[in-house]
Amino acid sequence: MSKEEPIKKKQKIDYSIKHGLHLNKVLGIPENRQTDCFNMKDIISKICPKKSYFFTFCIDDDFIEQIFVNHPDGLKDVTIIIGVPKGNLEEVRKFESTNRRFKKEYVPMDDYCSHHTKLTILFDQSDQPHVIIGTANMYDEEWDYCTQAFYYTSSSVKRNKDNEDNFLSDLILYLRVGYGNQKFYDATIRPLKDELLLWSFEHVEERIIFSVPGSFSGNQKNQYSLLKIKHLLENRKGKFEDIKSLVGQCSSIGTLGTKPMPWLQKQFLYCMTNDAVKGIVNMKLIYPSLNNIKDSVIGYDGAKFFPYTKKTNDKQIKYLRNMLHLWKSNNLERTRYVPHIKTFTTFDSKDKPVYQFVGSQNLSKFAWGEITNGGNSIRLKSYEMGVLIFNQPSMLIPYDIPLTKYSDNDEIWIYDCNHLEIDSKGEIYIIEPL
Repeated sequence: MSKEEPIKKKQKIDYSIKHGLHLNKVLGIPENRQTDCFNMKDIISKICPKKSYFFTFCIDDDFIEQIFVNHPDGLKDVTIIIGVPKGNLEEVRKFESTNRRFKKEYVPMDDYCSHHTKLTILFDQSDQPHVIIGTANMYDEEWDYCTQAFYYTSSSVKRNKDNEDNFLSDLILYLRVGYGNQKFYDATIRPLKDELLLWSFEHVEERIIFSVPGSFSGNQKNQYSLLKIKHLLENRKGKFEDIKSLVGQCSSIGTLGTKPMPWLQKQFLYCMTNDAVKGIVNMKLIYPSLNNIKDSVIGYDGAKFFPYTKKTNDKQIKYLRNMLHLWKSNNLERTRYVPHIKTFTTFDSKDKPVYQFVGSQNLSKFAWGEITNGGNSIRLKSYEMGVLIFNQPSMLIPYDIPLTKYSDNDEIWIYDCNHLEIDSKGEIYIIEPL
C-alpha cells in the first residue's frame, strides 16, 4: 500500500430502529434495498423486551412465538389485548383456559364494531418503553407479503410532571377511556399506564389519533378521531395555506353513502384538511384493482386483506370511480406487495406532502366515527389508532408519484365475487355458494 493510498475503514452499520415511520421488511426483496425496514422479529430481537403488550385486531399465537425466537425469555411476560364479539366471549374464554400460551385480555365488542388498534408497547431490560403504532396485525402473511408501515418511538428520560407531554397524554387517555370500564383494567391496564407515566415523551412531535367506542361532546369531543385532527389543524392555522389535495389509501372501504356530501365530504374531508380541500374532486383514493390483487406475489391469497363487497360498491362506485387510483410502488419495488398500509396525506400544489396520517383506520364511518348534533358531538364504534405527522422529513410516501388513475379497463377489487382470471400462482378465485 502506498503512503498516498487512504486506509479504507469498514463502514459501521447502524442496526438501531430510528424514531419515526418505517416500512415492514418483506420477503423477496434483498435486504440492501429495504433500508430502515423491519419485521416484528427484528424489532423484538433489537429491543429484547422483558415485558410486552400487543393490542390488536387478530393474532396468531405461533407468530408471537416466532418473533421471539432470538429472545425466548421475552415470552415469559406477554399480554395480548384483543376484541371478541360479545356473544362469543364465554366460549373463547373457555377455549383459552385449556389452550393458553399467553395472557389474553378480551374486549367484548358489539356487532359491526371491532378492536382494530395495532399498538405494541415493549419494556426493555432497563424498563424503558418502546411504542409501536402500525397497520399490520400479528400474522406472518401480513408482515411478509403485504406493504405495511409502523411508527416507532421510545424514551430513556424520566418524566418531569410539570412539563407538557402531548404524546404521552394521548396514549394515557386512550388506555384510560378505552379500557377503564373493562374487567381487566385494574390488573392489566392500570399497571401499564402507571409504568408509562414514569417516562418522558416530550421529544415526540407527532400526535396520536384514536377512536374508542362511545359518544363524546363538549370539550371532550376534540380529543377523538376526526375532530381531534381538525382541532390540531386549527391550532396550526396559517401553516398549511397551500393544500391542493388529500390522497388516501386503505385496505377496506366502508359504506360511505349513496352520495359523497353527507359524510365523505362534509365530515371526513372537511376535518382531515380543516376545510382546505373543498370537494372530493381533490380527494384521491389508492385502492387495489383486480389486477393489483391477481398479479401480487401471493395472488388471490391476498384477497382476504381487502374485504370490499359488491353490495357496498354498488351504492357508491358512481362517485368513487373518479377518485380511484392504482396501487403502484415501482420505486420501492412493492407494486406486487399488496397495500395493507393505511395513509392519508395532504399535498401542496408542487406535489410535496404537507402533513400525513398513518394508522389502523380504513376509510369508513366505523373507523372514524360520525359527527352529530351539528358538530357538537362525535359517535365512535371501534378501537382505532394512528399518528398525525407534521414534520415532512418524517413522512413516508409508499406509492409512486405521479399517481396512476384507474383506466376504463381497471376494476376495483371486489371480495365476494368470482374472478376467473388466472393469478400469479396459476389459480382462479371462486366464492363458495352460501
